[in-house]
Amino acid sequence: MQSYRRTGSMSVTERNKKLQKLIKAFQGFLGGILGGIISALMIHIIIIDQPFDVVSRIMIDSNDWMHGENSLRWEFKAQPERKYLFRPKRLMWCYIHLEVRPNSDGNLSGIDLRKFNGLKFFARSTSESFPVTEFNLFVGPSYIQYQYVKTPIIISTKWQEFYINLKEFVSAPWDKKYRAHLVSKEPYLSNVTAFGMDIKTRGAPVYGKIWIDYIRLVDHENKETLISDCENLTSSFQNKIIIWKSGYGKLGK
Repeated sequence: MQSYRRTGSMSVTERNKKLQKLIKAFQGFLGGILGGIISALMIHIIIIDQPFDVVSRIMIDSNDWMHGENSLRWEFKAQPERKYLFRPKRLMWCYIHLEVRPNSDGNLSGIDLRKFNGLKFFARSTSESFPVTEFNLFVGPSYIQYQYVKTPIIISTKWQEFYINLKEFVSAPWDKKYRAHLVSKEPYLSNVTAFGMDIKTRGAPVYGKIWIDYIRLVDHENKETLISDCENLTSSFQNKIIIWKSGYGKLGK
């Protein structure tokens, strides 16, 4: 009787065992890749732990000035909080404003700038790379905001004179997502309650110093009227007390 030998053959059980080993090896391979990706993402999420930090203060500086014997020095640092990699960067700003102080009865009445065309001042800084330097003007007791259209203002490390045209402010309403939208609505200059500048950042920390000196208003005949000589933090104008103030703001918690 002739017999046949089947070489290289294996039983169904052996084939199933080998197949299961291959499946387990492939699963282990995929698991290693996914685990590495998740670990890498977790590392990036953990290392981005930028705590909230802010400094915004003003003082009279007798060691550096452009006019007179003193100047106003503004020191600031804005570092928005950021804990997670994929969370949107939050807007934060430091500001310095010259504000009208409320009356003794608590009512706030602004100064009348209708006969003036612009504002002049001297300024210098410790850096020329600040992200955004905006100049804002506020009207009425509710501080309706208007923004100077020619911002950002570049303040260099050397003393310079700046001119801000009061006719070049436009309305800056905020939407529900806290975004300012400039519209061509001029401010009502008969009731100005504050004006000043902001340093803004979204994400990256920003810090430095800015010196300001000799604030003047310029009328239609190009005559200048002093509103703050920066020798003190307070002064008077149109029988109202005005004071320098600094602070900060941020969007979100």
